Amino acid sequence: MKTPNVRFNEWSQKWEAARSIRDAKAVVQLWRSPVPSNWQRASNSWTGKLGYRNNNKEGPKGEQIVEKQLLDGFLHKVVHGGEHHPFLAVYQKMPLANQQQNQRIADALGLLLHQEAVHPVMIEVKVGANDCWFALVECLLQVRMGRANGANIEAFLKNRNLPHSKAIWGMVLAPSTYFEKGEKDGTMEHCRQLLSLLKEKTEARIAFASFDRLDKHSIRVRESNWS
Repeated sequence: MKTPNVRFNEWSQKWEAARSIRDAKAVVQLWRSPVPSNWQRASNSWTGKLGYRNNNKEGPKGEQIVEKQLLDGFLHKVVHGGEHHPFLAVYQKMPLANQQQNQRIADALGLLLHQEAVHPVMIEVKVGANDCWFALVECLLQVRMGRANGANIEAFLKNRNLPHSKAIWGMVLAPSTYFEKGEKDGTMEHCRQLLSLLKEKTEARIAFASFDRLDKHSIRVRESNWS
């Protein structure tokens, strides 16, 4: 087993703290802070077939039900205002660090065609756990790690004859009720502040999207700083 990277662990723990403190400026500073080295996975370390890969004898449960719908080989559309963007989820459970301690795993990696550019998208699936702020910061960390490991993710996609780009975005995918709860408790307002500040100060692009119509291959963006 690989020896834990002390600098990476310290950096990762700062992100963990940011999930519980709703301070948009602090999160933006964390995004812009130097990323430690020597934690990135190699492009050949993401093994197994594309698509849904869980093999539970009792079938998918919880978030896995959503992941199966998302990854079972269908082209979806992401509805963003009046625009429809083709979207394909390609790989499930993508670990982003080369060590177990402070590991981060994207629930899925997808490909979004947006304004003639293909963006790999780190997807954080939620059904009811945590809250919108927690999910946003967690997804943002996955995007930050993905961008810092962009060359290897690009090679992973290229080797499988998939469109490839280093311009990695993020998506929190949850039921509408998840975001409605955030509206009621004020969490969504903190999230909007962070999304706006990220768009102004950084290249980080994240969307909150609902999977209510995923059985119809439709994903609807509720909030985002995509541009």
